[in-house]
Amino acid sequence: MCNFKKVSLGDENYPSLLAEIYDPPQQLYIRGKLPKEPMLSVIGTRAMSDYGKRMTDRIASSLKEHCVVSGLALGVDGQAHLAALTAEIPTVAVLGSGVDEVYPKTNAHIAERILKSGGAIISEYPPGTKPRPHHFPERNRIIAGLSLGTVIIEAGMHSGALITARHALEEGREVFAVPTAVGPPSGTNYLIKRGEAKLIEHGGDIFDDFGQESLRKRILKRLEKGPCDLSKLSKSLGVNISLLSHELILLAQQGEIREINRQWELSNKPNLL
Repeated sequence: MCNFKKVSLGDENYPSLLAEIYDPPQQLYIRGKLPKEPMLSVIGTRAMSDYGKRMTDRIASSLKEHCVVSGLALGVDGQAHLAALTAEIPTVAVLGSGVDEVYPKTNAHIAERILKSGGAIISEYPPGTKPRPHHFPERNRIIAGLSLGTVIIEAGMHSGALITARHALEEGREVFAVPTAVGPPSGTNYLIKRGEAKLIEHGGDIFDDFGQESLRKRILKRLEKGPCDLSKLSKSLGVNISLLSHELILLAQQGEIREINRQWELSNKPNLL
């Protein structure tokens, strides 16, 4: 039996962003240690092309001061972990099996490197759980839920990556997509065309998007779920308190939000106090 720990929803060490989603896992089983850096997920097709490999390396290796989250699958997922490891960026693999049942087994060497580098392998399924087809769509909500944003590379029209993108969009998280050549139907181009994903060519495009306007939208989206104090809001959005306080004051001056009893809320909600 491998060494692992279990954290339950509501525990102090439970990932704060994941706790915000509609259906957070009641428990997480963790091998290794979850990094403290804000997380961004990089996912995509198992049938990765040379172009997909180059773009995965380019994007994942540029996410400095963040943690790269992916699913340890063949193709883009495994390559995202490898690119992060090579760039000495923390990385976390989310499994559709128990943390002692690495799948696919051909990527077991990547799992070992993740653990040795100080990253983590996590799952909502108890150790000993074998991979099952329905586990993978379920684990995709965890990948999206851990992450401030999700990057899609070479996704098919009916792929797990698009399921993850849908989870991210439903939770008000950012979705980014690397465009592919016009031709066969492309999930990434589909997301971009519908305005559901922002076109990116390198990691800098992601950080450009996490600017002032994007932060304000994320604050408002989070407060739609209910009032939140400054500390919890900072953890939820992955933004330092100083920057967040500045944006909260500006939004309050614009009449978008208000503070009552140290809790921030949308100003269009009735004041029952």
